[in-house]
Amino acid sequence: MRLKSDSFYPGSYYHLYNHAAQNTLLYRDDEDYEKCLSLVKLHLSSSDFSVVSFCLMPNHYHFLIRQNSECPVFYPMNRIWFSYSKYYNKRYQGMGSIFAGRLQHILIDKEIYLHRLIVYIHLNPVCLHSLESCFCKPCSITGEMEVV
Repeated sequence: MRLKSDSFYPGSYYHLYNHAAQNTLLYRDDEDYEKCLSLVKLHLSSSDFSVVSFCLMPNHYHFLIRQNSECPVFYPMNRIWFSYSKYYNKRYQGMGSIFAGRLQHILIDKEIYLHRLIVYIHLNPVCLHSLESCFCKPCSITGEMEVV
């Protein structure tokens, strides 16, 4: 089932996330993380979006993104994960989706939830004891950061 573009609004924040299929490791080494980061930079660096926070865990990811324009944030996110799936399957001789389901999203409609989500995303690897096998993008609660 596809996400509907009418459920995404300019000026709104979204928590976007997904899990790997069958406990697959999404990132087996630094090269996989770097490939994913290059796709994030490529597809989310426009002024249409502001990446507030994200975390790439071994078997899932979280992004907190502000949609700045009419262009729905799921377009670039789908491009990122479709491209990454192609890269991953080619590199590891796989087939099909590497994700358990479609991209999940939650509209962040309360400021308190926005602040809690930023903390959640950055504590996720600490709570799961995965600090050595993840990539987190530090951010400030008071300001958005561009993907670097």
